[in-house]
Amino acid sequence: MILQQRCRRNLEWDERLPTDLTNQWTNWINNLEKLKSVEFPRCYKPPEFGNIAKAELHSFSDASNDAYGTAIYLRLIDACGKVTVTLVHAKARVTPSNITSTPRLELQAAVLSTLLTDFVRKELTTYGISKV
Repeated sequence: MILQQRCRRNLEWDERLPTDLTNQWTNWINNLEKLKSVEFPRCYKPPEFGNIAKAELHSFSDASNDAYGTAIYLRLIDACGKVTVTLVHAKARVTPSNITSTPRLELQAAVLSTLLTDFVRKELTTYGISKV
C-alpha cells in the first residue's frame, strides 16, 4: 500500500519519501518483529477432538478503498457437539491503482472468496465438507 501511494503521487524511485510515507514505512518495519509471535495451528482437527459429525467452510470477505481480502475457516463439529474452528486460507490484495467504487471492490472480494473457497473445498476432501 505504501508503494501504491508512492506511485499515485508520481514520485521517482530515487526521490525521498515524504514524511507521512516515511513514518508508515518505519512503523511497518518496526512491526515486522511482532510476526514472530503469530502462530497458527497446523492441525485442523485437535488430537482430543472426537469423530467428525459435520465439517463446514465459512468464508468472509471485505473491501475498503485501500485493500480487499478474504478469510476461510474450517468449522468441525464432533459427535458430542464439540466445535473447533481453524483458519484454513486467507488472501489480501491492494486495490487497483485506478479508482474503483466500493461496491465494485466488495464484488472483487466476493469473487476472490468464492474462488478460494472452491479451491479449499477441493483440497480438503478428507473432511466431507457440507455444501450449503
